[in-house]
Amino acid sequence: MNSAFSLPFRLLILLIPLSAVAAGPGPILRGGGFTVTPYDLDAMLQEGTPQARLKVLKDRKRLHELTRQLYLTQAMAHEAQEMHLADDPLSQAELRRLRDRYLLYKRLAALDAEPIEGLDALVRQTYETHKADYRIPEEVRVSHILIAVAKGKEKEALAEARKLRERLLKGVDFAALARQYSAEPLAKRTGGMLGWISHGQMVPAFEKAAFALKRPGDISPPVRTRFGYHLILLHERREGRQQTFDEVEGKIRARLEKQLKEARRKAHYDALMKKLAPRWDEQAFDAYVKDRMEGLAPAEPRP
Repeated sequence: MNSAFSLPFRLLILLIPLSAVAAGPGPILRGGGFTVTPYDLDAMLQEGTPQARLKVLKDRKRLHELTRQLYLTQAMAHEAQEMHLADDPLSQAELRRLRDRYLLYKRLAALDAEPIEGLDALVRQTYETHKADYRIPEEVRVSHILIAVAKGKEKEALAEARKLRERLLKGVDFAALARQYSAEPLAKRTGGMLGWISHGQMVPAFEKAAFALKRPGDISPPVRTRFGYHLILLHERREGRQQTFDEVEGKIRARLEKQLKEARRKAHYDALMKKLAPRWDEQAFDAYVKDRMEGLAPAEPRP
């Protein structure tokens, strides 16, 4: 019974008492004491995306097969119960774990759905307090040609860079010269294109020269860095600006909601533990660890 939907969720209907399931539409498939309801199908289909659910609902043959799988799941689970296949303590613990995980998910969803008091004001306050974090930096889009400097060949490297610049100023294609002369490893593929850069990304001398270029097409004089001499071509520049509150409100709200919900979950966990005041049995804990580790230890090799 292959399915895109996982077995644990298809078993959950068997783990939750029938009295907890609200009355609803009539059964879709029944017989032999087993019943598949619309809620059973919903419980399985909700694991997929809306697009996946719609695809299944449009495929009558596929939906028939999924309904059949649900029916067989109930029938075979009943057989397992009749055969007492899940009466052992480990199986009972696994069934409890599946049920508890699902109910935990439901409880956390309910907790997360509770409104967060003062969220609107907090979003605005966060923006006003951290405006610098929501500033788009000044950027330039540049290419470069790198002339490596061999030991003792400083003058020769500078002279080569100047000659290349003269050719560029006469209209020779920058990318073509970059592919031919640049010592940058990627230049043969990129034609020297570096893309958009902002302050703090490049070494200081390169950054200063790149941002000093004013008009698209401007080419810097040779710029010395520890890598060699660079010729920098400006393609575009974008001036920095402050993003408005409306531009970033959604991003701030989503981040704060996530943080506050996580904090609320932790506070609830802590309050619940304080209220219930469970007691550790450290001896039982240590005995469990010792016993399970002995069971997992590799067998001693025979002499």
